[in-house]
Amino acid sequence: MARKVFISFLGTNDYVATHYQIGDAKSSLVRFVQEALIDHLCVDWGQDDRIYIFLTEDACRKNWLNYENRIGLKEILERKKVWPLVESVKINEGISEEEIWGLFNDIYSKLNENDEVYFDITHAFRSIPMFVTVLMNYAKFMKNISVESILYGAFEKLGSAYEVRQLPEADRIAPVIDLTSIVRLQNLTQTASDVLNYGKIGTVGRTLSESDYSPAVTNAILQLKNTVEKLEECIILNRARKLKSGELTANLQTNIKRLLSEGELNKAEHEILSRLYSMISDFGKNHQKNLEVAINWALEFDMIPQAYTLGQENIKELCLKNFTNYFEDMETPVGKRKTIVSGVLGISEREYDRRKFDEPEIFEELFESDLVQALRPYYNVLKDNRNSLNHAKENYDDPSK
Repeated sequence: MARKVFISFLGTNDYVATHYQIGDAKSSLVRFVQEALIDHLCVDWGQDDRIYIFLTEDACRKNWLNYENRIGLKEILERKKVWPLVESVKINEGISEEEIWGLFNDIYSKLNENDEVYFDITHAFRSIPMFVTVLMNYAKFMKNISVESILYGAFEKLGSAYEVRQLPEADRIAPVIDLTSIVRLQNLTQTASDVLNYGKIGTVGRTLSESDYSPAVTNAILQLKNTVEKLEECIILNRARKLKSGELTANLQTNIKRLLSEGELNKAEHEILSRLYSMISDFGKNHQKNLEVAINWALEFDMIPQAYTLGQENIKELCLKNFTNYFEDMETPVGKRKTIVSGVLGISEREYDRRKFDEPEIFEELFESDLVQALRPYYNVLKDNRNSLNHAKENYDDPSK
């Protein structure tokens, strides 16, 4: 079971007691936003979960420990049931590059594989909120963590500390702002990179499905997710027949148009889907050109084995289409036609001279045709290169290859 982790930074100011509004819930009057968030988030946490309070020496002296006539956060948390889960962690201020990397290690080392992280940035000083947000994205890949929420207690919405002290305690209600959309934007950034740099379109549906939308849009996203994953699979696994049919790309275009017209997607999501629509616009409905489009896609995104394989399939399809009438006249079974075409295109001159093949009349007729003679050199280059890639074939005549 994933471990829940609350991460917060303690500052040095003399905080004013305030109520914090967290969604529909209002906290008791508290001086530290950490108390309000822990009471709200960590009420049912177990013994393996953790609450990390990161603090500098100055913050430890002024706000973690009791200071002058003020009770520190440590004593407040000691009174709560969650205290065994609490750990204070001393950090530096992150002023120099060396201190920044020290801060990275202090935080990153506290994270375990698959942690569910709740992140409070209310009193994180200087550039720490930006730094830790990037760090969390790194940890998402390296430790498979998930950031469940990024929260900010907007005390300043009530005014300055002096002004808030003049307010009746009942009127001191500061909102807690949910900034978890920052994580969403990071996910969308990664998805955009996957799509535009690597042609990994399958991540689009998974990223969109992470958000809450109306039932109609949620259903449309599910359809898009299924379709885009099948299309990516067809390209990776060289499903030439399905790519040629154009059914998946036509469905995907319909899915994207529907989602773009609904008006619920944010700007980043809208942009990614618009780019994806443009990328698949060259695919048509059930025609030979789709294989050429798929080949260009594979080449653009360095899917070289797929490009060679689809290139071979494209030549076979061209021959099959050209010889359809001939095969029908010869009453050649449909299931055998592609085998014959492959053999005719791929057979070496030496093998052909031995005349050891099935259907000799058909084989010779096709082999001597102008189309096959024109395509055979290209087909065999594709075949040899594909075999070199897929079977680790060595070129002993030229060790550099």
